[in-house]
Amino acid sequence: MANQKVNQMGEHLPAGITDLAANETWLEDRAKAGWLPVRINRWGRVLFEKGEPTQTARYRFQILQSDREKEPGQEQMELNQAFGWRYLGTVPHYYHLWCTDDPAAPELDTEPTLQAESYRNMLRRELRSDCVCTLGVNAVIIALMLWELLSDRGWFLLERVRSFMPGCLILFTLLVSCEVVSIWLQYRTLKQDIRRLSAGISLERPAEYRRKKRRIQLVSWGTFALVWVLFLSRNAGAPKPVGVPSEYGTRPPADTVYLDLSALEDVSFDEEDRSYQIRTKINELVPRMWFVRQNAGYPDAGDAVLDTEYYHALTEGLAARLAQELVNEYQWKKQNEQDMIPVEPGMLDGFWWMRAESADGTGEHWQYAVALRGQNVMGLIYRGREDLREHRDLIAQLLESRG
Repeated sequence: MANQKVNQMGEHLPAGITDLAANETWLEDRAKAGWLPVRINRWGRVLFEKGEPTQTARYRFQILQSDREKEPGQEQMELNQAFGWRYLGTVPHYYHLWCTDDPAAPELDTEPTLQAESYRNMLRRELRSDCVCTLGVNAVIIALMLWELLSDRGWFLLERVRSFMPGCLILFTLLVSCEVVSIWLQYRTLKQDIRRLSAGISLERPAEYRRKKRRIQLVSWGTFALVWVLFLSRNAGAPKPVGVPSEYGTRPPADTVYLDLSALEDVSFDEEDRSYQIRTKINELVPRMWFVRQNAGYPDAGDAVLDTEYYHALTEGLAARLAQELVNEYQWKKQNEQDMIPVEPGMLDGFWWMRAESADGTGEHWQYAVALRGQNVMGLIYRGREDLREHRDLIAQLLESRG
């Protein structure tokens, strides 16, 4: 078995599925090096066996006359064999592969204008296959993403800006672009061959394939790498902890955007009784995000808790979408027991608020609020003595200063 593997290898056609002359030249060069094609499968992968090098082997692809053609008909098989050609296999929807070692064997296709019509049939099949299978799948994926994004349910955008690594949108765009470029290159090659054959000029052989092989490998490996990076980055882009060390623990950096408990409560909290958890990240759609949790003890008794999440979106439309998704998420956290109510926004573009009882049965009440101004969005979850609705102007000034 090990010896059989040493004497066999498989490779894909180097110049794409539709550049016939280049692939034929590649097969002939392989035969000259002692690697003889014995079979080709439906994916364009050729199985080679090690044998005696031959300088006279020729390989030709014959385009199928219809999609239903699975193998050469009996008449075609007998005719080609009579001319000295042997059948190696069929790539469904595209062509049969033939081989001869006889230098005197006549060409299978001797009339360029008739061959051009076969190429046109293959072009139509190729365009249909690519448009339906490749571009169609991408179009469905993008349509589903847009439907999720534009619908009023869930928090599709929030999940992605929070969890995906920066650059994932660019990588996805590159991935789709690589597929489109690959399809366009195949289409261009076919059109060039059709123009040449229609003019009564046979295809040039030997044809260049090494540069095309490198180009296809670059696109293929690039696509694979992009898919792998997108997969790995699915949950690798979580916000990173940050903070400025102090004698009382971590404190927010100077550029942190958050609603300070001291400003909200108008109370001078003892620094020893204050704690912070600060996280941040960037994203091409949301260039700046901050997530800050504050705990502070009141001078008399009890404590206050305030969670702030801030998003500076690329556009006002994205910011409005983020605000709507935050509202959806906060309502979901309370099992949709009640809706967040829109409140007169004042200086803001939008403000939503609700009060809900803690689920732990302690009787404590939490306030949930979402504020929108321009490209800025702020979400607040608060347990304390103030009413967030009375501090809309303070929140608006904070978001305006970050616009």
